[in-house]
Amino acid sequence: MKRFKELRSEIKEINEEHSEGGGFGYDETLKSMGRSASPKVKPVHYDDAFELGKINAFVQAFTSKSYLDPRSALYLLKTKLNLANVDFDLNNGTELELEKEYEFPLKRFGGTFGTSPSHDLSKGFEKTNGFGDKNFVLKCKVVAPNGKAPYFIQAEIVEK
Repeated sequence: MKRFKELRSEIKEINEEHSEGGGFGYDETLKSMGRSASPKVKPVHYDDAFELGKINAFVQAFTSKSYLDPRSALYLLKTKLNLANVDFDLNNGTELELEKEYEFPLKRFGGTFGTSPSHDLSKGFEKTNGFGDKNFVLKCKVVAPNGKAPYFIQAEIVEK
């Protein structure tokens, strides 16, 4: 009969994501974990080349493997980028064609919506991307060397 701690450890190991992109959590009871950049990637200043380089290193590490379903991989990348305080619009209606380059506009903290003392409310509410006067996009391309699975994703965050 197994003890609770042994069961918990086995269940946790089964559910872990061991990949170059890393897992989400950390449990000190486990002896090994997948490599993860997420605790080290929390950039605040995207206009700084060093900080942008850190987030792009994370994106490159995540996309350095092959995928059977590129849409699911992009959903997971979206979730991981949420941990770095940025988001992009991706839903079931978003088309993903092979060899076509897409640019997904990024929003910091989900963007802003509302008004300010200097804004004329008669023109409607202000909507911003949360980066101030800068714009950043996730450039993304789905590639299939043989025209079918496995698929590779080329992605990078750039200032637009």
